[in-house]
Amino acid sequence: MIVDFDKSFSKSLSKIKDVSVLKRIESVILKLLAQAQQRESVNLTDIFVFPNPTNGQLTIELKGIKEIAHFQIINTLGQQLHQWQNADNVQLVNLNALGLSSGLYHLHAQTEEGKIYRKKFVYQKQ
Repeated sequence: MIVDFDKSFSKSLSKIKDVSVLKRIESVILKLLAQAQQRESVNLTDIFVFPNPTNGQLTIELKGIKEIAHFQIINTLGQQLHQWQNADNVQLVNLNALGLSSGLYHLHAQTEEGKIYRKKFVYQKQ
């Protein structure tokens, strides 16, 4: 499937004769790839949520991220369940269960500039 897409995409690009259009397409693709790599590395290394799964206490640890302005907990339907400010710019946050139902949740930690760091966690109600 990917090979067919690549061949089709290459054929389409070969029909474009305007070099400036090709350079613009290349620029957009490179930006998208860089953003994808950045998101991937952030999710894996900069935010730790433990224990995961949890049935009560949840700890959020930020490694090397000092500018988090606020946090959100979002369910799989995209509904924001909790939000709080990180006014003291803390690196370690301890939470209780927050009245969650059993399920998968997304933690979003957002900087003042709008960059969002994401991490998933599972809550298992006892």
